[in-house]
Amino acid sequence: MHRGNRVSCRPTDITTLSVFFLVMFTTPVAPAATCQIGRTSSFGRSHGVAYLRTSFREPEEQVGATVLRPDAKKMVPGVVISYSAVTSEKKAADMLQFALALARAGAASIVLDDTLALPTSEHDDERTHRLVECASEWLVQNASVDGERVAAIAPENFWKGWSSDTFCSSDGQPCWTLRGGVGFPQLALERLVSDDVISSADFLHTLLNLEEIRPEWLTDVVVTVPQSAAKQLRR
Repeated sequence: MHRGNRVSCRPTDITTLSVFFLVMFTTPVAPAATCQIGRTSSFGRSHGVAYLRTSFREPEEQVGATVLRPDAKKMVPGVVISYSAVTSEKKAADMLQFALALARAGAASIVLDDTLALPTSEHDDERTHRLVECASEWLVQNASVDGERVAAIAPENFWKGWSSDTFCSSDGQPCWTLRGGVGFPQLALERLVSDDVISSADFLHTLLNLEEIRPEWLTDVVVTVPQSAAKQLRR
């Protein structure tokens, strides 16, 4: 689904990772969510990308997250991915693989530990908004992310009523603006195909001014669910 902000254009066809285009406007400043962040640790490096783990404390749970940051001495763009996996009866998407492709192209990504099982999976929109804000804050404060180049990948409902507010914490840390991003589909996940992943990567490449995202980096993002697993999902 391609759309701008709420005043610019109407949604068109649903695709796997629906793209939301943002028309740039002057944006208001909003207070950031109050975030309780856990310990951060490093656990490896490959393809010029450093891997870290951190977590965020919610009222009834602690949500883990994987961070992939390119080895760069300059400020980089950032992407928050609200689910590490998206599944249906026929397809599954590994968003850590997608994040690795983005990192190899120059974007720091943080991927929250959670699975979105479509089309019937329920999720808490307020929780998603809060976690995306906290993860964005973490990237800007800890991963040398440019606060003017932050995007998100989240369920389509996340983007309803969305506006590109600039968020600022109360402790004088850098502010950031969620410029736009990509929406997981709520329906028709059988259309989850590699072409949709590539088009979403192309959109983020343009939005965040990334280096080339090679198609071969995306080949393992979407896989077909074996029939035995699909039968288990239908039960």
